[in-house]
Amino acid sequence: QADFAQLDSRFRLPEVVWGALPHYHDYGFAVFKLKAGARNVHPIAFTFPTRDSTTLFFPTTHIHHGEVTAKAEFDHVLYWQAAVPMSPDSAPFNYWRIEVSERPIARHVDLDRAAGVLVPNLSLRRISIYGPYPNQDIVLIPQNLDES
Repeated sequence: QADFAQLDSRFRLPEVVWGALPHYHDYGFAVFKLKAGARNVHPIAFTFPTRDSTTLFFPTTHIHHGEVTAKAEFDHVLYWQAAVPMSPDSAPFNYWRIEVSERPIARHVDLDRAAGVLVPNLSLRRISIYGPYPNQDIVLIPQNLDES
C-alpha cells in the first residue's frame, strides 16, 4: 500500500478505497497505462508469486472513480490452463459454465508467438462473465471429482 504513494497521483488509490479493501494490505499490484486513443487492446497476462499454489487467483475486484461498490458490472473472459479441473470457489461464480478446448493448445495456437505463456500439451479453459455480480476477486480451486 505504501508503494502506491510513489505513483503518479492519477494512479493512486484514495484512502477510502484501502479502507474498503483491508484484505489487500499485503498484496502486490501491477499498474497498467494504456496509450491514449489506442483502439486495439491486447490481452494482459502476467505471473506473480502466490500464497496458495493449489488455487488460481483472478484479480477482478472493480474500483471505479474511487469507489468500491457491492456489485460490479463484469465484462470479462478469463482464460487458464491447469493439469487438473478447477472451478470458482463461491456462489454465484461456481454456477458458470467452464469451456474447455477439445485438443491441446498446441493444435490451435502459434506457440512461438505465445512466448512461453502456454503449456503445449494442456487444453485451454475459459469462463465468460457478463453482467452484475458481487464485486470480488475470482478464485479457482481444484474440483473434487469424488463428489457425485
